[in-house]
Amino acid sequence: MKSPRKVASGWLQQPQVTNREALIVGVLGGVVTWALLYAAGALLAVADLVDFDSSVPVWLAAVVAGLALALGLLLGAHKGAKVDVLTERISDLEVAAEELATYQTYAEHLRDALADLRKALAGELPDFSLRDFVEDGLFDPAQRLLVRSHDRGEIRFSILHKDGDDFVMAGADDPYPALGHSLEKRQQFRIPAVESFSLHAYQHGKVFASGKLSEDDRFTPHPKATRPYESIVSIPLWKQGEVDGVLNVVATRPDAFNPVDRSYLALLGSIVDVARAADELRCVEEVTAEADGSDETAINRSNVGPTELPPGPTSD
Repeated sequence: MKSPRKVASGWLQQPQVTNREALIVGVLGGVVTWALLYAAGALLAVADLVDFDSSVPVWLAAVVAGLALALGLLLGAHKGAKVDVLTERISDLEVAAEELATYQTYAEHLRDALADLRKALAGELPDFSLRDFVEDGLFDPAQRLLVRSHDRGEIRFSILHKDGDDFVMAGADDPYPALGHSLEKRQQFRIPAVESFSLHAYQHGKVFASGKLSEDDRFTPHPKATRPYESIVSIPLWKQGEVDGVLNVVATRPDAFNPVDRSYLALLGSIVDVARAADELRCVEEVTAEADGSDETAINRSNVGPTELPPGPTSD
């Protein structure tokens, strides 16, 4: 995609032709053509090669008029071509402006999400929930931004983890965060990793994308899928330096995600990594605090003074 500056300067530097200019050039071209032919006839007459009549013959007038008309039409067509080029450049500028606006909205969302993570790490969000943060703070706003900027069809988010040789959307205790997938579907979802497009991101630790899954031999549709998806972006999720999951974003429209969208979704995956690490750290701190509190309670109970001891049995 060309930069807006190059797009604007490209057509401004090209000469534009008006109808008036085309008419003037056409008339001048006709006069010059007649003069040249007249002079050539006179020279040929001097050489006794042709009979020359000083009056303008009918055929010569027709030739001059035809040349003038052709030149005028040519320049007029040139002007029309310039209008088409100008229209195309305006369309390019509109796309560039839209992309700039998209960049801004994406950046604002990412900044807000990172600000919430900072608060969570600082203990300012005591009710912080990884699921709520990922689903409501990341996936839901991202879906709305993606749908608002382009017609991408239906968009869904999911997180997959390996369970043996399969990819699943739910662990032993609870389904993983997702958007657009029912709880029942997440609990039932299971697909062999070798048949999943997500395996490429999982194995190579890189973002993989496709805009036409129906023609992509790397993709095998899930046998229980109710909607055909044409576009996908698979982002590896990291934990302690290793890939341990994949964030998938799918859309029903082909070529739904451009490079800007893919960069945004990749950053979204990185925030999911940080959020998971922050949630684990918070859980560890809570367990440690509970353990420390239990030890302190045990110590306090062991320091009971003699006068605080319960009375022993009395003897008769």
